[in-house]
Amino acid sequence: MGIPKTKLKVEIRNPLKRRDIFRCTHTAHKNFDFSVSAYHILEVKKCYPDGCINFHWNCSALKQGQRCHRGFTTPGKDCTYCRNFTEDKNQRIPKLLVSAEEYDNFLDELREFEFYFENIKFKRIEFSGIVQYVKPLIVENGSQNGRKAEGFLMGFARGYFGTDFINDKLYAHISLSLQQRYGFRAGDRVEFYCYAALERGRIILMRLKSPIFSERGDGYIWDKSKASAAISSGKFLKSKPKKCRRCPMGILVDTESERCHGNHRRIFCLQGVENPRECVYKIYEDYIKKE
Repeated sequence: MGIPKTKLKVEIRNPLKRRDIFRCTHTAHKNFDFSVSAYHILEVKKCYPDGCINFHWNCSALKQGQRCHRGFTTPGKDCTYCRNFTEDKNQRIPKLLVSAEEYDNFLDELREFEFYFENIKFKRIEFSGIVQYVKPLIVENGSQNGRKAEGFLMGFARGYFGTDFINDKLYAHISLSLQQRYGFRAGDRVEFYCYAALERGRIILMRLKSPIFSERGDGYIWDKSKASAAISSGKFLKSKPKKCRRCPMGILVDTESERCHGNHRRIFCLQGVENPRECVYKIYEDYIKKE
């Protein structure tokens, strides 16, 4: 096992995460400069080529400063039969950023990618790569503090499944006990056995076994106590600035329930800085440029 010295069988890229295929002007994508992944358009919203429809609710009484006779403070679906209620219907169709021929090629690439992962599903594979970062894996939920830890997330810019080159981002879920035992860190050149899956359009490595290090990195080593302290003192941001998404102390957190702002993702700052303007971003600039 290891980074192959023999001829590569195939080179794989993840077309689901491509952001050069579509553009959507929905306000939900404003923080990402209206850039959206192919996964979001084709798998989540399924809004191409027919588009999606959303509704904007209005109340003429509330706009004039009057009180609602039913006690509502904002208009909603329960106001449908009220004379003060109006509804605006909006339809948005994602803009295709490539030609028809390029889009057909993209769809062919997508089918090949999904077929590849369908074939390796439930199979133990050999993986090798260089760790790009390790961060606490946080999930937002409906608990009192609003989040919980589920181990750590280890990121790779690229890697190998045997002799197949995965020329795209991969993510590995590692448990607290595995991190305590091996101390994974940025810069590690590591090999292990695992299972691979697609999760929300991302390549996820799970159930890691028998890691072997051919080189140890000099990155920060997270452990259970450090992660607990960071999660307790950390803060969710109201926006998603690009510098925070790329910062080693920023984590995009998936929501676990509908109570947590819908099915969105929020940025969690491990340093507890709520206002990005107050963050000492320059300290991490050299680190980020290496990514």
